[in-house]
Amino acid sequence: MIEESDPRLPPGYIRLDEISRRAKVNSPPLGTLINSLRKEGFSACRSHIGTNVIKTNCPISSCINVAREIRTLL
Repeated sequence: MIEESDPRLPPGYIRLDEISRRAKVNSPPLGTLINSLRKEGFSACRSHIGTNVIKTNCPISSCINVAREIRTLL
């Protein structure tokens, strides 16, 4: 929960299932997605809300693109 207190993170969360559904790909590994978002310059962390939930200041459209990129590399 300490990571979730980052002031750059907006309220709310994004489910990994929602990202993968919109990207039309299998869910990327959660840690890989978080690391990729961070490399892109966004804040991102796991959320205590659930096991497949992230908090990020990245727009959902960019999360979808990152998920697609990850899946093409795996």
